[in-house]
Amino acid sequence: MQSISLRCMMRWKLHLKIQTLPEVGASVNIGTYYIPRLIREFRDRYPGINVQVKINTTAVVEKELLDGKLDLALVGGTIQSEHIVAEPLFYEKYTAICAPEHPMAGKTVPLEEFMKEPLLSREKSSGAYEVFQSAVNQTGLTVTPVWESTSQTTLMEAVHYGLGVTIVPEQMIKREVREGRLSQITFSDFSFQNTIHIAYHHSKYLSPSIKKFILLVKTLDPPESVPE
Repeated sequence: MQSISLRCMMRWKLHLKIQTLPEVGASVNIGTYYIPRLIREFRDRYPGINVQVKINTTAVVEKELLDGKLDLALVGGTIQSEHIVAEPLFYEKYTAICAPEHPMAGKTVPLEEFMKEPLLSREKSSGAYEVFQSAVNQTGLTVTPVWESTSQTTLMEAVHYGLGVTIVPEQMIKREVREGRLSQITFSDFSFQNTIHIAYHHSKYLSPSIKKFILLVKTLDPPESVPE
C-alpha cells in the first residue's frame, strides 16, 4: 500500500509540474529572430523550468491567450481584446530589401517608386501586414502584394531570386546582407517600425515561473542592442 501511495504522490507531483510549465506564444516574426535567444537565456538561468512555445499569427495568439491556452505572449500585431494586457517592450525596425542585382539595391528611393515593384508580403491576416498597410495608407498609397505567405523566410528567399521586393524586420536580414544574398533599400520619405508587446490575460494567475519569464523579457537587451 505504501509503494502504491508513493507512486500516486509522484504522479501527482509530476502532473503539477507539467501543469505549471510556462506556455509562451509569439507572433511569427518575433518568434523567428528573438524567441529562440530568449528561451535559451531562460533555460540557462532556470535549468529546472521548461518552456512550451507556440508560434502563430497575432490573431491566433490572442485567441489562445483569451482561451487560457497560453500564459503570455510576445506579439508584433495589434491586440484587439480589452481583456488582454499588452505592455510595450521595444520597437521593431523594418527595412526594405531586394536582390543584390536589383536596380534599387543599396539606393535611396521614394516610397512611391518602391511600391511600383512586385511586392512580396505576409498574409493579410497577419499583424505585420496590418501594421505595414496602415503606415502606407497614411501616405496615400495602397498595398497590393503579388505574393502572400505565412513565412517571412519564404518571402526573403523569393526576394533573393529576384521575384520582387519586401519589407522585413531589420534583425532578420543582417546575415543575408553581410553574405551578399540580399540588399537593403533606403526610403527618402518613409520609415516603418512596429511595437513589440508582452501580452497576457488580465485575470491570468502569474505563477512564480511565469513571473521569472516576464522579468527576463523586461530586463534582457532588446534585439536592436544585440551586436551583429
